[in-house]
Amino acid sequence: MKLLSGPTTRRQQWLGFMLSPAAWTVYFVLVYVLNEAACRLPLLSPPAFFPLATLSTVVTLGLIGLAGWWAWRAWREGDDAGNGRFLGLTGLLLSGLFGVMTTAVWVAALVLPPC
Repeated sequence: MKLLSGPTTRRQQWLGFMLSPAAWTVYFVLVYVLNEAACRLPLLSPPAFFPLATLSTVVTLGLIGLAGWWAWRAWREGDDAGNGRFLGLTGLLLSGLFGVMTTAVWVAALVLPPC
């Protein structure tokens, strides 16, 4: 697992910056589509919506956590010229923001009925 050890590469810096917004966007669209499908399709009933939403939340939070870890490493290992530090700090802040937003969407799926 070369991406998880060793010095931070430029790819890891960009992944730490871009992965959490991309993961949240896919997650948000997936939960929205699952919600609509639970209301309109007889194949997917409303009680089956919450476990699927929870599973997608766990996967998304895992990806956001990985992005945050890469961003933290990029921020910590950046040089004095600022190379890597900006992407690292911004990616770390974005990971925190999108982690909170993912949890908020999951709480809404928990509290509100699908239909």
